[in-house]
Amino acid sequence: MSLVSELKRRNVFRAAIAYLATSWLLLQIGETLLPVYGFGDAAIRLVVAALAICFIPTVAIAWLFELTPDGLKRESEVDRTESITHLTGQKLDRMIIVVLALAIFYFAFDKFVITEFRLENARQEGRVESLVESFGKKSIAVLPFLDMSPAGDQEYMSDGVAEELLNLLAKVPDLRVISRSSSFSFKGAGVSVPNLAARLNVSYVLEGSVRKSGDRVRITAQLIEARSDTHLWSETFERELVDIFAIQDEIAERVVDKLEVTLLGTSPKARQTSPETYALFLQARYLHEQPTDDSYMRALDYYKAAVEQDATYVPAWVWLAALYDDNANGFDMSYEEVGRLAHDAIDRALAIDPDDPLALGMSAIIIAAWDQDLETATARIQRAVDLDPTNPILLRWAALFMPAIGKYDDAVRINEYLLSRDPVGNITTINLAVSYIDIGQYDKAIEICEIQMSVITWASPCRVRLTIAYAYSGDGDSALEQLELIDSPIARLRLAPLVYHTLGDKDKFDTALAALHDSYDSENPRATNRLAMAYAFVGDVDTAFYWLERALDEGAFNLLPDDMDYANLHDDPRWEPLMAKAGLSADALAGITLNVVLPN
Repeated sequence: MSLVSELKRRNVFRAAIAYLATSWLLLQIGETLLPVYGFGDAAIRLVVAALAICFIPTVAIAWLFELTPDGLKRESEVDRTESITHLTGQKLDRMIIVVLALAIFYFAFDKFVITEFRLENARQEGRVESLVESFGKKSIAVLPFLDMSPAGDQEYMSDGVAEELLNLLAKVPDLRVISRSSSFSFKGAGVSVPNLAARLNVSYVLEGSVRKSGDRVRITAQLIEARSDTHLWSETFERELVDIFAIQDEIAERVVDKLEVTLLGTSPKARQTSPETYALFLQARYLHEQPTDDSYMRALDYYKAAVEQDATYVPAWVWLAALYDDNANGFDMSYEEVGRLAHDAIDRALAIDPDDPLALGMSAIIIAAWDQDLETATARIQRAVDLDPTNPILLRWAALFMPAIGKYDDAVRINEYLLSRDPVGNITTINLAVSYIDIGQYDKAIEICEIQMSVITWASPCRVRLTIAYAYSGDGDSALEQLELIDSPIARLRLAPLVYHTLGDKDKFDTALAALHDSYDSENPRATNRLAMAYAFVGDVDTAFYWLERALDEGAFNLLPDDMDYANLHDDPRWEPLMAKAGLSADALAGITLNVVLPN
């Protein structure tokens, strides 16, 4: 008998083909799964080597041994008349067919599902990275300045000076300036400049100190090349307090000059007022950034005192209006009264300067919240970003409007850009997580929230979004874990029915839903929507529409076009009429446009 015929009879060829097909399938699966568990290319190479080494023994075993009804025996010990190699060959043929079928299925799954998912991840990550790289070395973080005053009671002043410098530098188109929330998050952390620069991905750091004594102020500023921790420029300015704005302008110009950034037009200038008004305004802003009921009440007093000192100081009016919007239910007055005060404040700002970008942007927020006039509000925010296209605050507000007119992808695009300028900013991360949830990319929302909670202590807003993302993706156990860690009773009340429904725990779901009903208050414009969302999520379509109709009748309707919170209602014939009644139909939104051109 020829060698080839004998190899066929002993099923050596079949064994080799089965081994190679199985090895190829294992390698494809390994390339997908090993990186998930933290293994790199070395692990893949090790698997390839092991499979290659084992090929020879496999072929040798097929040649030397034969499978019989009594087990594995040496081929030389088997009587040819009793050999069942033909039956073993049939089994190997079936095995090869099954493995090849699995390989074809995996190939299709990898090509049309896994590969597309990887490409989308790469595209998303690439957009953020390209935004960072497009600025080259022209990137800077302005750290909070140190308070060097004798009594150590001027922290609001040192923070305010640093924030104003940051705002001035942010107006330079060719300079990537890290937002306040990220720069100030390292305050008091004792992080070295090189480590901070690596975390924020910047080339330069501006730091300094403020010493106020009587009517005089001394500001020291120093520009540092971050990677090497080398001082490029340092200067001390000692003037009368009335000259503080000139000092800020001069520092900004010196930094721009040292970085050799091209200015388009004139250098940015700070809006001026009296030293007394500015001190009150900085104290208000300092307190406004601390989200507690007490700090908000104290900030309100300082804003009011600032506008009494100088009724023409636009920033004080703008941020007074913003404070009312931020704490709409926390000033011991009705929601309508807070809205009236917010309108009054922002109208005063626009009467002084109709083209102030922040005033226009805040008026858009207020008109949308209290007047439900989306068309006018969108026109205001469009005008604001046209006037100041690099302002991260305006871009953040513009991103909030995009979902309201059905442009969910634009909201993602803007928030991804903002994350490149505010890499550890809590609000930026939350807004981007919401944008991902809006388009059903729950894994991305989970990823950035998990990263954010590893670097901040104030994590409750991220936990809220994590709870929603886990519940919407069907991971009830993880959703419950996050729910139990949320420190906001209202958020826990709102999300508990969603979590327990995802878990399939009917008793706890019924209890949570009853608690949500008990909390209903027609005076609270959000209560009706909470009930509607809960019923929509669990699939009780009729009850969800009942509460949505009530919300619309009570002026508390708070939905987005094709809102993902109400995905279970989208195919119901009542959905489109409801959207039309609320002014959110495709035809109604067609005439409302908002175009945001991002820098670079």
